[in-house]
Amino acid sequence: MSARAAGILVLLLIGTGCVTARSEASNSPGPTPTAAARPPGGSAQPTATGPRETPTVAEQGLVRALAEFARAPSAGTLGAVPFAETVRLGLSDRLMTERASPDLVRPEAWVLSADPFRGRVGSFSALEFLSRNMSTTISVGPHPHCASPPVPPPTDLARLRRVSIQPKDIDTCVVWWTVDLFVSSTNRIEAVTLDVWEP
Repeated sequence: MSARAAGILVLLLIGTGCVTARSEASNSPGPTPTAAARPPGGSAQPTATGPRETPTVAEQGLVRALAEFARAPSAGTLGAVPFAETVRLGLSDRLMTERASPDLVRPEAWVLSADPFRGRVGSFSALEFLSRNMSTTISVGPHPHCASPPVPPPTDLARLRRVSIQPKDIDTCVVWWTVDLFVSSTNRIEAVTLDVWEP
């Protein structure tokens, strides 16, 4: 093919949208999938996510029951939450303890200690986060760790359905958290994990 014919072919391809003209070299650096967007202040912002699986009516009900229990722990509100006979508790992808479901009526049964955890030290409780008076959103399956890629579930729980509760309409990851419920095929909560953003 002559140089003139090749030039005409390139112009035709550009004109029809099959290729685009580029003003930058092909090896110019671009954003990486794991790069977190940071505003001028330096704190990460939550990642916008695409469509995810919609929680079932039963899953929405168990989240509602758990939130009601978190705000007013009692034998009555605990009884409305479909816990398995024993429930495993953890932080992020680490399972740390197991409790008989009747023991979960005591808020102190939810407290886990880690030194450090996500750059923080002290005690952590999924119940404390769920008791906060704020709007939350429910998702099913893997979810971003705010502005970072998803954290895999604990290996032992990979077979279970992951139902997550996170704060809604936040503009910084500093206040982000997630409580992940691992639910069996019979709609029983077998494990609960808490994760937070690194300060």
